[in-house]
Amino acid sequence: MRSLLALCAAACFAGAASTADLTGFWTGQLTGRNGEAQDITFKFQQEGAVLTGKMYLDSDDTPISDARITGDRISFSVSSDFNGTSVKLLFSGTVKDGGIELTREREGGGTNAKSGDRRNLKQTLMLKRLL
Repeated sequence: MRSLLALCAAACFAGAASTADLTGFWTGQLTGRNGEAQDITFKFQQEGAVLTGKMYLDSDDTPISDARITGDRISFSVSSDFNGTSVKLLFSGTVKDGGIELTREREGGGTNAKSGDRRNLKQTLMLKRLL
C-alpha cells in the first residue's frame, strides 16, 4: 500500500513539475480591423497554478483576470472599454514548443455598433517569450 501511495505522489509531483513557468513577457501579433498586423504583449506572473498579469497594446495596458493554468492549458480574460463599449475578450490555448498558442474570442460575439453585425471573430496567435 505504501508503494502505491508513493507512486501516486510521485506521479502528481512529476505532473506539477512539468508545468512551465510562464513568468515574463510574451509577445505576438494579431490581425487588426483593416488587415494590418497589431503587436500584442502580455506580462505574466505565475506562482504555482496562480497566474496574474497585463495585456499591452499600442497605447494601453489592461489587467488579465479569471486566469487558469492546468497542465499545458492556459485560459484568461481581459475586460476593457473600446470606444465606449465594454468588451470582454477570452483567451485560451496551449503552452508548447517554448511558446504559447492562444485563441482570442469576444465573449458573446459582440456587436458591431455601426452595422449591428453580431460575430464572434476568433483569432489564433502564437506568443514567444521575450524575457
